[in-house]
Amino acid sequence: MSKLNESPSLDGVRDVMFPNPEETTISSGNTSSNVSLGSDKVRFRMATHGGAEINSTTDLAMPWVYSGNSYSRRTDYPHTATSKVEMNDLRYSFRLNADQKTYTSSSTKTSTTRVFTGWCTLAGMQALSGAPTSRTAQGIGVSNGTNHYNNTQVMPFDSINSNHDGNKWLCALISRSDSSGGLFPTYTNTTYVVFEGSGAQTTDTDWNTISARTYDNSTGVFNMANATQPAQSSQYTWSGGSNLGRTDTVLKRSDATVTSYSSRIIYSWSDTTFFSKFSIKGTDFNNASNANQIIKFY
Repeated sequence: MSKLNESPSLDGVRDVMFPNPEETTISSGNTSSNVSLGSDKVRFRMATHGGAEINSTTDLAMPWVYSGNSYSRRTDYPHTATSKVEMNDLRYSFRLNADQKTYTSSSTKTSTTRVFTGWCTLAGMQALSGAPTSRTAQGIGVSNGTNHYNNTQVMPFDSINSNHDGNKWLCALISRSDSSGGLFPTYTNTTYVVFEGSGAQTTDTDWNTISARTYDNSTGVFNMANATQPAQSSQYTWSGGSNLGRTDTVLKRSDATVTSYSSRIIYSWSDTTFFSKFSIKGTDFNNASNANQIIKFY
């Protein structure tokens, strides 16, 4: 089994980007021995294109156009048929297989629904909550192609890039969405990345950006059978309490609020839903059991 670290290989593409269909445990890559590097299936799993992050001025989320109850492939996003594929686009990538959990709390005047989507250990959940909590670990796991970590394990940060601090581990990659009922409903979204270990600092310098691509585990990019496509990662803002507006396709370390809890370092981005397992059918979001993400720290 191979990684997509600073020296990516085609074996790494297979093992990181092509898990076995219907993956219910975090495991090794597909048993297929052939990978077509220039195919849409591979290109749409790359978190960057042409050595750069995806242009946020385009239609950020969708590589397909939906019109009249049917889809057609965009010719300009995120690449054309003649666009070059760079090995740099593959570096420092790993696979996230998320799940979703919902918690509800009520008072005499209102109720709050809190939805977590992503992967985290119990310690990671406690850190981002800032206190001991009844909420649990979640997510099927993360994989760098060689090693695979479920929600009781942490992933060494230097396993995806040997230049990363060797005394630091990832323990949470998760987004939270809150909705409160009542006369004036409110909606908030926050994304968290949590590190632990002596190398985790509030002044980290071994990474600057996180990119991600969501794909359907069974079909690659697009499920023609039920007219759905993966919802791509981006930062969202709420306008007027209801409308979503996309602002960026990456998470920048410099934009995060950094805190600590119980020797763990928490990076948080407000107005952001980044880690997901959703597909879109037309304009409707659907929880997709086969949706995974390729995550890249660089």
